[in-house]
Amino acid sequence: MSREKSTAAPGALDGVVAKAARAAAALGGIVVLAIMFASVADVVLRHFGAPLRSTYELVQFAMVLVVWCSVAWCGLAGGHVALNLLGGFLDRRGARWLNASVHLAGAALFALIAWRSAREALRYLASGEVTNMLRAPFWPFMAVTAAGAALYALVLLLDARRALAHGGARVVQ
Repeated sequence: MSREKSTAAPGALDGVVAKAARAAAALGGIVVLAIMFASVADVVLRHFGAPLRSTYELVQFAMVLVVWCSVAWCGLAGGHVALNLLGGFLDRRGARWLNASVHLAGAALFALIAWRSAREALRYLASGEVTNMLRAPFWPFMAVTAAGAALYALVLLLDARRALAHGGARVVQ
């Protein structure tokens, strides 16, 4: 995996968030491998007339884990798409404020997603609602969504702080 360097000395929170994002991304990678093995096994067993039961549902829920476990690391590593439409028209100070504002708006959005997902996870936990085929509960997937969104919101907050302090420069190796 790549390692990031900040122009500012990383604080304790930066290190904790980076470690959590790396661990979550590693979990997402393991889930991708599990999806691959389940899909291959389903195809091979289907040839013998004994496909795996509910592989489609399993893959759908596993993708929730892949996406939300990986989003924070992708943001930390600078892997998300970024457009700079106004940067050429702003001076350095204006660009810092614009960059920080965009990161703060993103942090607010992902904090909202985390909050609403956590509420839904609690609702699913209380109702005991499960999937049709696997009879798997919905709440753990909503909880992972909440945790992944909250972690990415923290990454965006740290990016906003970095943008204000040092122009947001981060070199990914």
